[in-house]
Amino acid sequence: MLLKKYIRSEILKSSSALLLVLLLIFSLHRLVYYLRHAASGELSGELIGQLLLLQIPRILGLLLPLGLFLGSLLALARMYADQEINVMRAVGLGHGWLMRTVFTPALILAMVALGLTAWLTPWATAKQQSILDKQRAQRDLVLLKAGRFHQSSDGRTIVFVYEKDSDGRMKRVFMAQIPQHDRDDIRVVTSDNGQILRMENDERFLVLDNGEQVSLPIDMSEASITKFGKYLVSIPEPLAKPTRLRISATPTEELWAAHDRAAIAELQWRISSAISVVVLMLVAVPLARTRPREGQYARLLPALAAYLVYIGLLSLSRNSVEKGHLPMYIGLWWVHLVALSYVILESGIFYRRRWQK
Repeated sequence: MLLKKYIRSEILKSSSALLLVLLLIFSLHRLVYYLRHAASGELSGELIGQLLLLQIPRILGLLLPLGLFLGSLLALARMYADQEINVMRAVGLGHGWLMRTVFTPALILAMVALGLTAWLTPWATAKQQSILDKQRAQRDLVLLKAGRFHQSSDGRTIVFVYEKDSDGRMKRVFMAQIPQHDRDDIRVVTSDNGQILRMENDERFLVLDNGEQVSLPIDMSEASITKFGKYLVSIPEPLAKPTRLRISATPTEELWAAHDRAAIAELQWRISSAISVVVLMLVAVPLARTRPREGQYARLLPALAAYLVYIGLLSLSRNSVEKGHLPMYIGLWWVHLVALSYVILESGIFYRRRWQK
């Protein structure tokens, strides 16, 4: 039916525009976060694009219910303000028909949201965590920044670089090596140039050119100075182990098999993302109802307040399930039932008012 296609098209256009704007805002916020860590030497600049792409599924999963809710609300509110829905009612297309028209795309988009939160987001989160673990493992003296002191993972080597060019070559390098045994000497090395050399087996070396080494015994008896043309320092592998996989990165199949409260709460949260798409798009139908002179943005603030309450109750219920304050069989489901009760109540009031007229 042409009217159904028209309404669904308006909702999808409005929702898509909102989602795009929200996605850009949140992505830029995350980009600034990664750039800040890259500038401080905690993150390689080459990984920023990859980490940002892996962050998009999670951002979309969080924003999809909000974008579809506000998009549906604004599209329907505009139709109310332009008297389009009143004309539809005049030809016999009432509130129930409008709810059914919205329900079909809501159900399809809920499946998209479920795919995002239940499968794509955990995979992207696990991949992102793996990249960051590998970054921490390879960060040892590799992300040397000019003007800062850097310490190796074993704590025995400290390096200071005065300058560093775009090719990664270092100029005026200072290095201090603390002995591992009491009989070894403290070594202080200065060099004109330096660079990181990575072998095929991932073994790494700090290569210094044209400098001198000062060896100082522990008893401070007599120092010796040695000049060199090339000096190689092995960069040790870090002792830190990969971080434990976060619950948000756990595959949904494993959550189904788990019985602890944290896993059940996470599973219900992922499913709730899909349910909330349907619930919020249905809530938007009665909430978008405006008077002729109110305009399409009149219900925006009440809608945002309703969304914050809805999401806040879901988050509170999730924490309550994790801590054992709320039975797992009640979980997050009661919040959806309350929202659906509002839809049913508003629909009943609408029909009663229409009958009385």
